[in-house]
Amino acid sequence: MIFYQMVTIYKFIDSAKNINIAIINDTLEKIRNQNPGEKSYPDPIEENLEIITNLYRNDCIDRKLIEPNINIMKNHSEYFDLYFLVEDINLTDIKLISTLNEKKINEIMSNKSLKNKVYKLLENEIILENDKKVVDKFYIRKFDI
Repeated sequence: MIFYQMVTIYKFIDSAKNINIAIINDTLEKIRNQNPGEKSYPDPIEENLEIITNLYRNDCIDRKLIEPNINIMKNHSEYFDLYFLVEDINLTDIKLISTLNEKKINEIMSNKSLKNKVYKLLENEIILENDKKVVDKFYIRKFDI
């Protein structure tokens, strides 16, 4: 699957709907067969979801193929959840935000719940505890918050 992802994203071959469906079905099967409380590394579910997300980001898979299964696939990959605007995402990786393009940033910023989660992550990761007081007193006033 990783090979397919790379050659498709770099346009060596055209995206194949049947392969995309097979990747989705494989992911769903892995989710169904996952033993609760048991994790492996690397996590095959997370790997598949990252492949699906990368294909989607590069216009190699149609969102319509993914949408019926978002509720089943969510909460296994923060990367997937961020790109498919899963409301109950638990944002913990600030580096994911740097992967977003302008269109995706605008989508997130138009969703109040996700926007607040992004800001909370930024506050927790970027601003040191001592600096929060300064930010609260001065910088936030710049934006009339």
